[in-house]
Amino acid sequence: MGISTAYDDVFRTLVNDCAELIIPVINEVFGEHYTGEEEIRFSPNEHFINFQDGGEVSYQIPVVKTQKYTIDEIFEKKLLFLIPFYIFSHESRFKVYNTDEEKKNELIQEYAQIRYRLEELARQGQINEYMKCTILDMSNRVLEQIARNYDNVREGVRGIMVGKVLEYEAKTILRRGFSQGLSQGLYQGKKEEALNNARNFFLDGVKFETVRKNIQSLTEEELTEVYEDVQVQLRQSSKA
Repeated sequence: MGISTAYDDVFRTLVNDCAELIIPVINEVFGEHYTGEEEIRFSPNEHFINFQDGGEVSYQIPVVKTQKYTIDEIFEKKLLFLIPFYIFSHESRFKVYNTDEEKKNELIQEYAQIRYRLEELARQGQINEYMKCTILDMSNRVLEQIARNYDNVREGVRGIMVGKVLEYEAKTILRRGFSQGLSQGLYQGKKEEALNNARNFFLDGVKFETVRKNIQSLTEEELTEVYEDVQVQLRQSSKA
């Protein structure tokens, strides 16, 4: 599969499976104010938005330079469609990341933030589990192509974006009927989810301060206990 074809496939998957994500992009590029309630129809080169009164407007698929947006801007403007392509903004520094452990870890921490924020949106019900996992899965597919010659970069970021929490594919979630309601269960369920997420992030090598900042539903004492348990587990594994 050619590189451009792989990126095209990611684009088409997002458009077809997570059509709602294209609305904020249209709003951003064309200065519109659509709410997301409109019906969207697709043709090879245009998006058609149908209104409840029967009206219709079409837009050619825009070329958006993902590099111009910071990750904060992407989340603030709800441009989640761009996340799988965000890695392009780092492409010129892959050679450095591949040999400089400190710089590579900075990149990994940035992608840890992306994953945290997507999971938070899912917990709040702003996106569903299927959408969250599709974004992560497509991000990994782009990464596999663009960083194919940089093993340390590819494996480092992939470990965060796939991680130990995501042991399933987005399509599987949809087929089994999982939805955003799963993240809106009882308090104990949320607590267990937060503890498991913290444990998995520590196992992935995410720094304590980063986890503390992003999993605010856990107390300092709870996070410390999880962190210490993980360190014991890692020491035992290294001795085995």
